Amino acid sequence: MARHTDITDYEVSLIKKMLDMKIPNQKILGYINNCRGDVEKHINNGRITDIKQGKIGKDIPLATQDEVESFMQKYGTFHGDSEIDKILQIKHGYLLCEENEEIEFKETFSGFKNNTRLITTIHAMANNKGGMIIFGIKEIQSGDNKKYKISGVDSEQLRKFNVDNKEISNQLNAAFGEHIEFQKIIKSIEGKDICVLKILESKNKPIIDSGGKIYYRYNAQNQTIKKLDLLRVLKERDMQELSNTFYKHIKTILKNGVENSAILNVLTGDVEGKSGNFLISEDLLPKIAFIKEGHFVEKSGAPALILKGSVEAISADGVIISHNVHKNIDEKYIYEIFFSQKDIDKQEAEACIEAMAEFQASLLPMRYFMQKADMNKDKLIEFLVNISNNARKKSFVKNKIEIIKENKPEKSKCQNEFIGNINNKVSLLKIIKKDGDIGKISVAIMSYDKEEIDKMYILSELRKLYNYCVQHNKNIQISNIRKAIAYVDRIFFE
Repeated sequence: MARHTDITDYEVSLIKKMLDMKIPNQKILGYINNCRGDVEKHINNGRITDIKQGKIGKDIPLATQDEVESFMQKYGTFHGDSEIDKILQIKHGYLLCEENEEIEFKETFSGFKNNTRLITTIHAMANNKGGMIIFGIKEIQSGDNKKYKISGVDSEQLRKFNVDNKEISNQLNAAFGEHIEFQKIIKSIEGKDICVLKILESKNKPIIDSGGKIYYRYNAQNQTIKKLDLLRVLKERDMQELSNTFYKHIKTILKNGVENSAILNVLTGDVEGKSGNFLISEDLLPKIAFIKEGHFVEKSGAPALILKGSVEAISADGVIISHNVHKNIDEKYIYEIFFSQKDIDKQEAEACIEAMAEFQASLLPMRYFMQKADMNKDKLIEFLVNISNNARKKSFVKNKIEIIKENKPEKSKCQNEFIGNINNKVSLLKIIKKDGDIGKISVAIMSYDKEEIDKMYILSELRKLYNYCVQHNKNIQISNIRKAIAYVDRIFFE
């Protein structure tokens, strides 16, 4: 173990590797403290220096390059702290920067829940170029002009700002049904804490709120989008989709080899390749259907849709003999297979893993599908890495890879009053008196080893608890149940 209890061996290994990569101390500090979140748990630059000089963690090995790059991508900043520092430059006690289409100042932070004005600003920035909402900045009216001064936020506001990112994502998904990328950063300026919420430009514009409105950032204001701007956004989206489709076709041709590729004109039936052409009969063209990969995020945030199909044998008269399609692979479908321990084939198992890779939920019963796909842990990681190369949500896939590598979720060291109920195989749903009991049950389940618990009993109980949370929209508790399900999956199928 590391000598200082306020820094873990894992953090030391990351810091040592980043130092080896010649990353400046201040940047390393930013990554580590972004990961820690709670400002009261932040480390200072002295810890980095101590590690650099070998006073801390001398015998701890360096993290791998992949581990560090994954960590930096997850906890780094979108634009770099230098941009925030530039915005927060002070002259004669006031900020040099003013509000604009990418910057909004707010004096206080009241939380994310039911904060309509904040949600609207996030909405408007995501539909434009993205931006930053900075809390702890006081607006002072000076004649016809506005000046801005750093006032800082108090400890209660910091606590609200440090809420789990999943909770924020749930709020945004409820408002838009879309995933909006963001990052929280806390900086200290002249002894005052500043909270920065960075909003990344949406890749799926325009984002529409639950009321059907589209907000857009104009200078320092949030307004409903103007017609010309909406037309421009839609045109840019169409061009991007066209570009992505074209790139995908070129990539497929290069992957398969030009000599092995051909182009089908779906209107005429003409198939043209390097070795020659052939024609699909016009009466068969209407019967051809392309099952393609797609993606969406429901309001609940997690499920993704993936449609997959394959061309099967065709008889001499052109009739399709069989057609096998995997579709609608969402979270519900995954859990039903897992709870019932359905015996699926390798192709379907791979399709399920590919779908889960881009789910927003981090902890999923992926090991069961790993076995059904005839994979071991290393092959699963390799499979996920290949998915990540072409994934729209690369961070979601990389998060799954990290979980598999680190054998998460880990066993709980905490036992509680529900242990006896589980030992006696009672109906856990019937003994729940308050929502908090669901979390306690999850912790209790995760305290068992494989040999100590009846697999079919616990799968049955987890199914009841999961369905109960989904039906009653208990978003906080469902994350606890997901974790317990993933733990059971790990101990029985890894």
